[in-house]
Amino acid sequence: MKKIGLFFIVFTFSITTIIAQNAYINVKGGINGVYNIGDSDISSNISEILKNPGYNVGAEFGFKFFKILGFRGEANYVNNKFTLVTNRTSSELPGGQTGNFSFTETMDVINNGIQIPTSLTLDLGLLDINIGPNFEFLISSIASGDLSNIKDAAQNAVANQKDIDYDFFNDEAGAGAYFGVDPNADAGDYFSKFNLGINLGLGFNIKGLRLDLKTNYTLTEAVNDYYEYNQGEEIYRPINFQLSAVFQLFKFNLLGGDKDDDDKEEGAADLLSHPF
Repeated sequence: MKKIGLFFIVFTFSITTIIAQNAYINVKGGINGVYNIGDSDISSNISEILKNPGYNVGAEFGFKFFKILGFRGEANYVNNKFTLVTNRTSSELPGGQTGNFSFTETMDVINNGIQIPTSLTLDLGLLDINIGPNFEFLISSIASGDLSNIKDAAQNAVANQKDIDYDFFNDEAGAGAYFGVDPNADAGDYFSKFNLGINLGLGFNIKGLRLDLKTNYTLTEAVNDYYEYNQGEEIYRPINFQLSAVFQLFKFNLLGGDKDDDDKEEGAADLLSHPF
């Protein structure tokens, strides 16, 4: 009974100590790009990211459970830019021409949305490691580009090129981004409005500033199955890269913690390890 009673005392003390650790609120901003896994032209993909990157701005809240282990949640507005090149078929071309066509579709896509990464963090002084789930909510999705190498069923050239201008969340079936789509097919939007991913981050702490490199691998289907399978578009799974500067806004202690919290934590650990 003595051991059980002491265990509960130490447990309660430890939980109070954990809750009372240092918390912080930071702001951040930086650039980002998207790489489609499976894309064979890696150098071209990286060059495109560096030439025309997207951006991210946001804020983060976090606190420590112990001296090096903690939790961090972020809310970021993310502008992603990337190019999709697919070979596909359609029974219609933009402008209403019907038939059986094959072509190469090149889309320069801009997706804007909110990303909410939640992570366990490991603070090793100069080095910060974080990992956890990422929740993405797309707000808008547009694309411009062209259709090229357009051929009919007999493989005769139909046109050299057709310009395209898509709004994936506002265009209706049979028009714009969804030309050739049966209005009764209930195909849905090209890009999923919600995506679940896993993020892995590596940060470098420099006196109130953290340089953060984060990757987010999408676990759910980023592109609607209808377009990937029914229309023959081969879409590779995307991975998002973010390079951000994180600025410390202010620190505070949760539930009245003080600067002696670390000492209390070490004392609790010694008490737990004491033989009875």
